[in-house]
Amino acid sequence: MWALLAGLAALQVYVVRELLAALLLLAMTFAFLSGLILALFLVGRAGRSTMARAEATSRAALARARRLPSLLGELSRKSLRRLRSQLAP
Repeated sequence: MWALLAGLAALQVYVVRELLAALLLLAMTFAFLSGLILALFLVGRAGRSTMARAEATSRAALARARRLPSLLGELSRKSLRRLRSQLAP
């Protein structure tokens, strides 16, 4: 009788240990996958903000590039010397 009870108790301890091991593996897998998903989310978010800044910068550069021919035309029409200046001997 006592041997049967000892056997059942040992079996219960074994089952509990196996369940705890399975729970630990599940928790570690969940933590790893959560970290991976968080990292992917943060990379995507950083990419979106970088693209927004690049778009704003490229719009400003494009606007300056569009004005450049007219600015160069005005510069070429202006005299590079002052009206009353004399050339150096």
